[in-house]
Amino acid sequence: GAFNVLRGNERKIEIENIVQERAKWREFIRSWLVYVTESSRDGKILKSEIISRINLKDPNDESIIQTLDALLSSTTDEGKKKQLHNLQIKISALLKEDWERVKLETMPIYKCKKSMKKKVETIRNEILSDNLLPEEEE
Repeated sequence: GAFNVLRGNERKIEIENIVQERAKWREFIRSWLVYVTESSRDGKILKSEIISRINLKDPNDESIIQTLDALLSSTTDEGKKKQLHNLQIKISALLKEDWERVKLETMPIYKCKKSMKKKVETIRNEILSDNLLPEEEE
């Protein structure tokens, strides 16, 4: 009885903290993308702002940095437009994946299904494969 109540309270606090921190992270990522889209800020600043908030060991996250580099070094309007589109898609996929992960992690254990975990693991790649423009040399 008392143990279950204590464990339930601990779990509730843990979930609240995770959800709050992830919400702050997602808000930063969205704001950062608006900065990139609307301004010509220094590329080093833009890169440093995002690099500390993603997992550089994840190939999809590393791809975000590569696309940012390509955007910043692009010399044509068409190239910049394409790289910006791809950056927006990659960030969107990152945010969607994180949102699905939060929903899964905050769900009671008895409601979790393997199929839901699989969805979280594949959703980002599905978004990317359906929406990215082909990378081409400028």
